Amino acid sequence: MKKIAVIDIGTNSIKLLVAEVSEITGIKKIIHRQKITRLGENFNADKILKSEPIERTISALEDFKTLAISLGAVKIISIATAALRSAKNPEIFLEKSDKISMKPIVLSSKEEGILGRIGASLEFKPENKPLVTLDIGGGSTELSFSEEDAVSLPIGAVVLTEKFIRTDPPAKKEIRSMEKFIGKNLKTLDPFKNFFPPEVKPMLVGVGGTILTISAINLKLESYISEKIHRSVILYEKLDEILSKLSCLKLEERKKVAGLGFRFIADIVGGGKILKKTMDYLNVKKCHVSEFSLLQGILAVTELKNVSTCTPALKEKLT
Repeated sequence: MKKIAVIDIGTNSIKLLVAEVSEITGIKKIIHRQKITRLGENFNADKILKSEPIERTISALEDFKTLAISLGAVKIISIATAALRSAKNPEIFLEKSDKISMKPIVLSSKEEGILGRIGASLEFKPENKPLVTLDIGGGSTELSFSEEDAVSLPIGAVVLTEKFIRTDPPAKKEIRSMEKFIGKNLKTLDPFKNFFPPEVKPMLVGVGGTILTISAINLKLESYISEKIHRSVILYEKLDEILSKLSCLKLEERKKVAGLGFRFIADIVGGGKILKKTMDYLNVKKCHVSEFSLLQGILAVTELKNVSTCTPALKEKLT
């Protein structure tokens, strides 16, 4: 049984998954770590990666490499998403990461969405309804309506916070402007809804830090408990209640909210509004929560032969 590591360099955080992978037992997590480095800090206005966020992220990348090796990983796959994908100066980060032999594979938005869906579908296989996966990141949000396609929207949790929130707590007009912007972006998904009849309600599966954190808040967890969060359900009315409360709290007050922790204090309202507006758009009343997402999707594509939903070109890019 091989030990493989995958590192995801995102706009808000960098994540590490080390797992044992085999055709018989599938993907068995050894360790999962996340560090907030905010590579996309003050990035939205000019699309220029700044020096301090780059250095923070490179340092975390090197730490994760050391940890993965210490745990016996025989291979480390490093990928990057929205921030490096859309930056005007990605070469600075890529050169620095290459010096520590950790230059990432930069995924397109479509590739990111498809791999996230592959990861989630390892755990969720609805028989009588279509599956829609939702991955709310810091710099973008990916939705997949089918096994062959995915779409990316420029409405990540960090992006929305930096674009609209100027007061603490957020002013009602700031929240309304944010919601209007999210709704406008979701309207671009109309052609994709043709994948299923309008009377059919899909199973919505949410992945990523924002949704995992909202689940932890919903469950009132004082610390992150994977077994309780994975495969949990967020009901629409509970989400509305949580967001109404968080929107009225100052950043310092949010630290006292069970399940929130310090990592998503600033951006949780923006990310949560993306989830709520997506549920409105799809006319669904609950979101299933999955820890299996992009990282597990990459492991499935590169290490498991029975994954048939990935194109040869994407598999070749990752290997």
